Amino acid sequence: MKRKPPKGVGTIRLPKLREMTKEILVKNKGKEKKIKEIGFKLAKKGGWKNSCLASGLLQSAKNIVSKEEFIKIVWDMADDQSWEARESAAMLLRNLLFDDFDFYLAEMKKMVKNKNPNIRRVAVVGSMHSKITEDQARKIAKYIYEPLLADDNVYVRKNLGPFAVSQHLRLYPRMTLEFFEEWLKEKKPRVVWNILNAFQPARLRANKDLIPKGKEYLERLSSSEDKTIQSAIKSLRRRL
Repeated sequence: MKRKPPKGVGTIRLPKLREMTKEILVKNKGKEKKIKEIGFKLAKKGGWKNSCLASGLLQSAKNIVSKEEFIKIVWDMADDQSWEARESAAMLLRNLLFDDFDFYLAEMKKMVKNKNPNIRRVAVVGSMHSKITEDQARKIAKYIYEPLLADDNVYVRKNLGPFAVSQHLRLYPRMTLEFFEEWLKEKKPRVVWNILNAFQPARLRANKDLIPKGKEYLERLSSSEDKTIQSAIKSLRRRL
């Protein structure tokens, strides 16, 4: 089912917002302070349109935007009423992560401990940068994904196993499978659910060597009577 735009957004879409961002940048070429000022004003207003524009503008003026200022923007947008604005927060965090991995990873560690599921979810999606090194990816798995594997919030869970961990499995299969073996030791239902749901069709098509591993997990876990685990088993069996 296609999601409806947030109230007040109308039919505006990402390509149009990118065009609007470009127009503002062209109009204020060479005026980083002005661009920063506009970006902060839009971020303060919140909502899909304003958050998306603010993200693009502030990244263009990042030479004069401090890391602390960026963090405040991410946290504010991460709990916006608009899910698209929350997505903008995740995309901004993803781009910032590549600029200074250690600094923003430290902030994401705080986010995964936050009581607000919107904040935890932004840390998950914001971690999904395909250009990070394997060592950095290992830290993401350890400090961002592992603490949330048993998270009972549906919003967080749907973005973790089937989305973020699944991408990790595609990009770093050997390393991710090592984590799976460790995570599976206690066979916690939600942890198992996230692992089995990381085996998404696109990942299996891209790396058919993952299929035998998926089948192996099905066999190892088939005796479990837990409903959550059985649900994940049935789902993976259909995908395989």
